[in-house]
Amino acid sequence: MKAQLAIENKRRSNTIELEKLQLGKTTLKSIFQSKSGKDKQILSLQNDIEAANNFVEDYKKLTNFVTIYQGQIAIPKFKKDKLK
Repeated sequence: MKAQLAIENKRRSNTIELEKLQLGKTTLKSIFQSKSGKDKQILSLQNDIEAANNFVEDYKKLTNFVTIYQGQIAIPKFKKDKLK
């Protein structure tokens, strides 16, 4: 869960930075970059955001799977074993 929160925070900050770069605003991270450097940074930020989105989606699928597994298989099996 901590990893997911960290990725979501990074995605949020990357999205804000990307919006500023696309609007042409100067930020502390891009103040000394050339036009081609800013274009490279935009592409890099877009790739990072997409990777973060994929990670978060996969993590949510994993937590849903584990929750369903525990509720339908693991807990009933544990109760059955405890009764024996």
